Amino acid sequence: MSELSMRPTTAMLETIEAEYLYAYLSQAPSGVREHLGMTETRIGGGVAVAMRNNPVSIFSKALGFTEPVGGGLVDQVVDFYRAHRTPTAMIQVAPSAMPADWEAICASHQREPAGSQIKLAAPVAQLRCHTESRLRVEPVSAGDAQEWGTVVMEGFGIQSVSLVRFLSATVGQPGLTPSAFGTVTTWSPEPISSYTVGSPP
Repeated sequence: MSELSMRPTTAMLETIEAEYLYAYLSQAPSGVREHLGMTETRIGGGVAVAMRNNPVSIFSKALGFTEPVGGGLVDQVVDFYRAHRTPTAMIQVAPSAMPADWEAICASHQREPAGSQIKLAAPVAQLRCHTESRLRVEPVSAGDAQEWGTVVMEGFGIQSVSLVRFLSATVGQPGLTPSAFGTVTTWSPEPISSYTVGSPP
């Protein structure tokens, strides 16, 4: 495989995020899924995940579409969230997939663009660190799962026992490993920050 073909593309990054969100919700324990009102489906080549009883909307999102984004696809997404009584959700569209009539599509549903995100990525072999640090990065162990889930939520300014239970339960789940949809945390020597990483399925 050439170096050029290994460079992350917008489509690849969207797929990674979509699949890790789908895996996160679909593999959550049944009790957690029921309590938080979780459900997920595949629409337009992408995914739509919903967490009805979530105090914030970060886990209710539709993204990763491979089919053309148009009014019909957005209608399907909106119908999905309405059917599952999800109070708020995000439709994430990559710049390369943004339709020319996006503003009109949003207006037809009385919605407004919420902003944009910037994602940085590179092949791991090409990453270069020009500073030294005593911090170490390791996979989250079962013994650290509860603390890791708490750190993640605190990082977003969220206090929710239910969401901590949800995140903690993902540690050790099939497909949620450092080489796929891994959970990674940083210590110094106590945990100070936490984040998730993924790789193409």
